[in-house]
Amino acid sequence: MKRLFFPTCVLAGLALVACNNNPKNASKQGEDSTQMMHANHEMHGAQEGHDGHQGHDMDNMEQGNTALARFENVPKEVGQHIAQVQQHYLALKDALVKDDAKTAAGSAKQMVALIDGFDLSHVPVAQLDAYRMPIDRIQKQGSAISMTDDIESQRLAFSQLTEGVYNLSQQFGAPGGALYYDHCPMAFNNKGANWLSNRKEIENPYFGDKMLSCGSTKATIQ
Repeated sequence: MKRLFFPTCVLAGLALVACNNNPKNASKQGEDSTQMMHANHEMHGAQEGHDGHQGHDMDNMEQGNTALARFENVPKEVGQHIAQVQQHYLALKDALVKDDAKTAAGSAKQMVALIDGFDLSHVPVAQLDAYRMPIDRIQKQGSAISMTDDIESQRLAFSQLTEGVYNLSQQFGAPGGALYYDHCPMAFNNKGANWLSNRKEIENPYFGDKMLSCGSTKATIQ
């Protein structure tokens, strides 16, 4: 066991330095780096097990960064629906922060059921494509999360689901309250990943307690 002490300390130091490049990170971020690397290895294995679209999505993880125009005069029924989608998303995010795969799966299932039951006739024709594109992504990744109890696979799908919710929120707003678009630079072997939160405090859903405060806010949606 003593022979493992030096390389483990080196890895922990590297993780701490990388996260400390962000001014909002807490001092605990360098903990348990060896376990984090193991989790990253499992995530890549999960990625290879998904269909070809999943791998393509990982290569385009930053596509949600493009600013999209906000619609005016969103119908009341659509606004209420968007708020409910966002609420289920936030419940899912909180479950991942707590490393609770069972609750994450349940929240994702509820989100998908909500979308499946929504009457598209409420969406104006001019807004329909803008609704369908991110919603299709949310349904696909939400279904993937609901059908597994492997939290690293859930986090991989959640990173892509996030971009769908972000694009949807950019165009239809945040009827339930302000949303903060946060970024973790270390997720998925330093490729980085984003998430939305209704709190200003950083609570990282990709590492949970291991690196809870690692990340920064990139944008705010009102």
